[in-house]
Amino acid sequence: MPKTLKSVFLFNTVNMCNVSIRLLNNLLTNIKIETIKNHTKSTHHLSKIMKSRFSKTLIILTTTILTISSPVHSENTNILRVAMVKTPGYSGLMDMLAQHYKLESDVKIQFHSSSRPHQRARAGKADMVISHYGKAGMEKFVMDGLGHWPVMLFANQAAIIGPKSDPAGIRGLSAIDAYKKLAASDQPFVANQLPGPNFLDGYLFAESGSKQPLSARSTVKAAKKQAAKKAEQQQAYFIWGALPFIKYSQETETRLDILVAADPIFHRIMASSVVKGSEHQQQAKAFEAFLIRPDTQAKIAQFRPMGSERQLWWPYGRHN
Repeated sequence: MPKTLKSVFLFNTVNMCNVSIRLLNNLLTNIKIETIKNHTKSTHHLSKIMKSRFSKTLIILTTTILTISSPVHSENTNILRVAMVKTPGYSGLMDMLAQHYKLESDVKIQFHSSSRPHQRARAGKADMVISHYGKAGMEKFVMDGLGHWPVMLFANQAAIIGPKSDPAGIRGLSAIDAYKKLAASDQPFVANQLPGPNFLDGYLFAESGSKQPLSARSTVKAAKKQAAKKAEQQQAYFIWGALPFIKYSQETETRLDILVAADPIFHRIMASSVVKGSEHQQQAKAFEAFLIRPDTQAKIAQFRPMGSERQLWWPYGRHN
């Protein structure tokens, strides 16, 4: 039983005991008074009075016990709290899925987006966590026994971004061909100082057989929006998440664009972990099952986020 319910149950039990004591005291007092008043009456008559009063008291006590000690149900039984990383939130994906789920369930889903969703779950403020499978915190959260084994849900992705004029001519190419062409050119490149872009730069360098990684020609050290701003200033190419870039482009008058995105190597899988011992664990499991259903996975593939015509969310439910 969750701590909140235990506290409520304990409080009600104490009150029940107090009520019982008061009722019994009143019964004994009344019996004593009745005995004194009717000392001349027969023992048989006194016995009938005692039995009648005692029966009424028992009925009251039984009703009180059954009412108070019955299973305590939270007023928030139909609420599901989901802590997640930012892109499923601001891209509109989870709101879209929640609208479809609403057609078959009366559970009200509360989403909270942050860069550290597992910390929110550790604080008892979430029933389910959704993050990248390799997100810092996921492994420890599960291995510490706080969350159930991760369930693969979907993937967002990175992209090669560059000037809209695309002087290197890589638009629409595969990741490998685009990397080779950039490596053979003298176009500037900004190394986005994040684990994902760093891995992709190293991988594409190794597979393309280029003489040196593109990051080697980077003259600046920056990450995320700062890397985008540097690329803007230099009209350079760089690697970043497609969704964060779209969000950035909507906030600025950028001259950059997504040029290369249609390659599975850019995908990064997200998974869910249902919080163990959560009051809403059953609701979380049901929503998780909904997310990996074939029809829901199709909706994920069909979703076009933030006004983009590109598919930037990919179904990964079949990998469980």
